[in-house]
Amino acid sequence: MALKAIYFMDPYPFFYAAMVTQYPKADARLDEHNMAYVPTCYYDDGYEVGVGGSTNQSFYSSRIISAGARDVHELDLDVSLNWLGGASVEIIFSVTNNEFINDPPETPTVPDGIQEGVTDTEYLFSTSATDPNAHNLYYKWSWGNGSESEWLGPHASGELCEAAYQWAEVGTYEVTVKAKDEMDLESDWSSPLTVQIEPAYMCGDANDDESINLLDILYLIDYIYGDPIGPAPDPLDAGDPNADGNINLLDILYLIDNVYGEPAGPDPVCP
Repeated sequence: MALKAIYFMDPYPFFYAAMVTQYPKADARLDEHNMAYVPTCYYDDGYEVGVGGSTNQSFYSSRIISAGARDVHELDLDVSLNWLGGASVEIIFSVTNNEFINDPPETPTVPDGIQEGVTDTEYLFSTSATDPNAHNLYYKWSWGNGSESEWLGPHASGELCEAAYQWAEVGTYEVTVKAKDEMDLESDWSSPLTVQIEPAYMCGDANDDESINLLDILYLIDYIYGDPIGPAPDPLDAGDPNADGNINLLDILYLIDNVYGEPAGPDPVCP
């Protein structure tokens, strides 16, 4: 057995031992294989290589100093090995970059869009937000009725995001929106845009000519008493000005009072 070893004293503790056993010929050629002093060394996982064979300690210590002077990133490395039997080994590793800093996006601007509309009509809304880390952004819209959009994007930081929506029910709705970045950090919900949605028809306008007058009264008379029955109001609720859920003589009288009453009767209040 042949043994060659070297130990570098502080400040660069380094120990290397090369052993060749039972092979005299290999022992004789030990120096030929760059093992006369220390072997070929790899610094910082191969960032720099020092070919072995030098008897000058500074040849190695200078490389150690150079490696130590380089920036060392704050990483957490977890490695585990599981022997699966035979020649199989399972290697599991994870790396966490502790230097990565990410901040959530700024709260999006108040949505821009209509404040008054009608049912079953699609309207376009827009907003934007900026990301402190200049990441791309995704937006989720809330339409004030329990319905929310999917995450829409990606959009560049500060770029406008548009979304369209239509309401099926009459009511007052608060439209809000929030943003998230590529790392799934979310902003707060924006301040609301209040939208008032009215029926998509004029209440009492039975013949759909966008005015309430004698023609609507005659239209209802024809629909209720005609023989054959005349066409129905479209939508049907437009012919129910007293909002009792039925279209009958009471609605005709309600319109007569509204159009010809002195003073004029109450305005139509369809369902």
